[in-house]
Amino acid sequence: MEKDRNRINHRIGRNGRAELCLQLALVVIGIAALMAMPGKGGDVLLIPISGTLATTVNLALANEARLIEAVPSVGGVIVSGDGWHMMRPMLGQGTLVIGVPAVFCGSSSLSNGVAA
Repeated sequence: MEKDRNRINHRIGRNGRAELCLQLALVVIGIAALMAMPGKGGDVLLIPISGTLATTVNLALANEARLIEAVPSVGGVIVSGDGWHMMRPMLGQGTLVIGVPAVFCGSSSLSNGVAA
């Protein structure tokens, strides 16, 4: 019995453990990516990568989004609206679109779309 157990453990070895760890990491990354996808409604974090924040805000407003708050720690803004509807124009303009509750994003210099 002990000999069989040692034989099985030896068969898995380091490579098997590395493969298992890699698979678990991919599952965790996949779940995190699904959680960060913007939904049909709710809050969306917009982070301009190749454009300016003003351009990002204007494009969001043109896509019927409502400003919630600025996030100076990442140089972005949180808006409320249809994340799926905004995704294509935002990505085309060079803005990262992440679905996230406003509570997780830090400071609030905008409140209900009005500068504080």
